[in-house]
Amino acid sequence: MTPTENASLQSQDPETLNCIMFRLHERLYGITRTQPYELAQSNKIVPIRGVPDFIRGAMIWKNSVVPVVDLKRCLNIPDDTSSVRESIIIFQSYENGEMLELGILVDSLQAEVTISAHDIIPLTAPREEGVLGTIETEKGVATLVDLKSLLLHQWYNQ
Repeated sequence: MTPTENASLQSQDPETLNCIMFRLHERLYGITRTQPYELAQSNKIVPIRGVPDFIRGAMIWKNSVVPVVDLKRCLNIPDDTSSVRESIIIFQSYENGEMLELGILVDSLQAEVTISAHDIIPLTAPREEGVLGTIETEKGVATLVDLKSLLLHQWYNQ
């Protein structure tokens, strides 16, 4: 996608947000989406030495090397061996005219939904960095995550 197409993904109404819903350790999460994404089946993820713990490694996707982030590590969720992670959400973003790609490891992709910003219930006591709050969806209550804030917090606190 071009940067112009990328910009068109942002909701026309500033009061609504496009979200990708997914599961981690049987809990429902959502990521606000302003950039294109694709779903990739879990390819072989190659560990990378010297990177922060939340970066699981890298994979080859469409002839590109894509870093893969483990959101369970970012959100302090125990790594449950009975949970089979089968999906990687590949986000694409344009920075300084170049397309950047990042893979997010999830247990399962649930849906893409549009929500009202007014329906987000902010967290009250100690707020986790990168967590916007919760939202009621058809699939249940979801924790809404700001991916960029979460990753920046993880990067600078490793």
